[in-house]
Amino acid sequence: MSIVRSFDLPEGFPEKVMNQAQRCGTEVTEADRAGRLDLRELTMVTIDGEDAKDLDDAVSLERDGENYCLGVHIADVSNYVQENSALDREALKRGTSVYLVDRVIPMLPHALSNGICSLNEGEDRLALSCLMTVNHKGEVVDYRIAESVIRVDRRMTYTSVAKILEKEDPEECAAYEEFVPMFRDMAYLSSVIRERRRRRGAIDFEFPESKIILDQSGHPLEIKPYERNTATKLIEDFMLLANETVAQHFYWLQTPFVYRTHDNPDPEKVHRLSLFINNFGYTMKTGQEEIHPKELQKLLDKVEGTPEEALISRLTLRSMKQAKYTTECTGHFGLASQYYCHFTSPIRRYPDLQIHRIIKEQLRGRLDEDRTAHYQQILPQVAKQSSQLERRADEAERETDKLKKTEYMEQHVGEIYEGVISGVTAWGLYVELPNTVEGLVHVSMLPGDYYYYDEAACEMRGTQTGKAYKLGEKLKVKVKFADRFYTDYRFLSCRMKKRGLTMAKEAQKLVANNKKGFFHDYFVEEKYEAGLVLHGTEVKSLRMGKCSIKEAFITVDKGEVFINGMHVSPYEKGNIFNKDPLRVRKLLMHKAEIMKLTGKVAEKGYTLMPLQVYFRDGRAKIEIGLCRGKKMYDKRQDIAKKDARRDTEREFKVKNLY
Repeated sequence: MSIVRSFDLPEGFPEKVMNQAQRCGTEVTEADRAGRLDLRELTMVTIDGEDAKDLDDAVSLERDGENYCLGVHIADVSNYVQENSALDREALKRGTSVYLVDRVIPMLPHALSNGICSLNEGEDRLALSCLMTVNHKGEVVDYRIAESVIRVDRRMTYTSVAKILEKEDPEECAAYEEFVPMFRDMAYLSSVIRERRRRRGAIDFEFPESKIILDQSGHPLEIKPYERNTATKLIEDFMLLANETVAQHFYWLQTPFVYRTHDNPDPEKVHRLSLFINNFGYTMKTGQEEIHPKELQKLLDKVEGTPEEALISRLTLRSMKQAKYTTECTGHFGLASQYYCHFTSPIRRYPDLQIHRIIKEQLRGRLDEDRTAHYQQILPQVAKQSSQLERRADEAERETDKLKKTEYMEQHVGEIYEGVISGVTAWGLYVELPNTVEGLVHVSMLPGDYYYYDEAACEMRGTQTGKAYKLGEKLKVKVKFADRFYTDYRFLSCRMKKRGLTMAKEAQKLVANNKKGFFHDYFVEEKYEAGLVLHGTEVKSLRMGKCSIKEAFITVDKGEVFINGMHVSPYEKGNIFNKDPLRVRKLLMHKAEIMKLTGKVAEKGYTLMPLQVYFRDGRAKIEIGLCRGKKMYDKRQDIAKKDARRDTEREFKVKNLY
């Protein structure tokens, strides 16, 4: 709930919206069917996840000689959500449904999304159908977009269809015997469409997604990879084809429309990516101004199955711009498509709902000059707002994933896992476990040597032993800590010896801490570890605990970090180098961490705070907190409370004397 509120996500629907949703009815009437293409005799199915309740798309497929008649049928939500109604204003305000790990925040009330708008098995439903004739090359040679009335024959799941197509499971094949030939045709057509898209240069990222399983109380029980199968790819291919067909149709009609666009990558980012992949022996052709998506696709094909695949795939994705909604059709770089829109999910995306209205007005011949001018006026703001709300939803979903993963790892602190090094940075190694959880092994936690980051080779290398940690290597790690309040968890590296497993040394002796930083003054957002530069016998003073950081503060100047106001008392036997106990002392941190801190402290409301001084593995360390939101409290209240407590204690002592 804290994430819901921090992202200002809606928590419920207004009463007026709920009342309007209830009045939409539960059945399709004869008046609703009038004038629509009747497709109720056409064999069609929905294919969704087991838990899905808002079923907004159905598919049908028939053979027509050498061609295929593919139907993509989308729930006609616009029939029930009228423009500028309370339902419409609330949907525009939300922009999209938000799928958090433990809940769904829908764009529309359940009475609509799970009721009359959901394409439930055996029930008449209103739809917008994109009926396409596709040849053996995966090309759409003819199509029709129509208002329709449909009836889904069977509600299928990805799991069941995958069992039929991938394993030919006898039980599943027997249970859905009449649909098996259609599923096999669908699988073949899907592969043809996907191959055609690949040939034109569409980029397909295969990042492992997480499936987090919760108990009834919302606590994570298991985390495992969510794998795409034949059925999920099949639906994805058909939806993409329908989106492209609808976008191209309305582009040539030159009517106001909302497109889904993805601009070409920034040339500077592509150039940096090109330089980086040279370290691994890869090259790609980059022009002066722009790059063709096929070049990036070729790169991803080359790195597939290699240790550096995950890193290069992520860097490739980061070099690209974010997709957005616009009123101009400028193409979709990632899909290598000239025309693209979002047509297939009006229950959960407002742009889809918006273009359904435009499609219906055009089909009915009502898109006159006044309506065209109306859409030209409102669509730019609709596109801009929908893009912003989509970003908010994505960030909230990532935060809840991270929170639940941290909560899960809290239950496994101290346990040992074998993972794969998925990233190498100046501050440490990122290790991904088989369950998709990725954590950091800080460079200071790598045992046996002092390690530095070799940027050219993208590896962590020991200065004395020459030991190197590289991408794709397996590494045993131990869960060091997990803290759901900071949504952070860290790993420790393990190393193998002849007689079992040895951990990196963790011995830590606390010298001084800063209660002001830990308790009432600051909210600590992130923590960093730095080495402490000491002179002469200052280290002996520290070992004796003669140190205070109560009045200390951290500064960053010209790429270096310093601690000011840290008091180290002179060693009792004398210290000619410790004439000034409060001297400014330099801290040792990696360049990347310093750059990050420099950027943060430049933002309003952030400061750096020393939290504690300690020894680890014989080295003096200091923990730095990136803090924000200093609380402005009245110290006089603290003094008054102390005085009152002191008076009470004195009174108690006096009573005990007599």
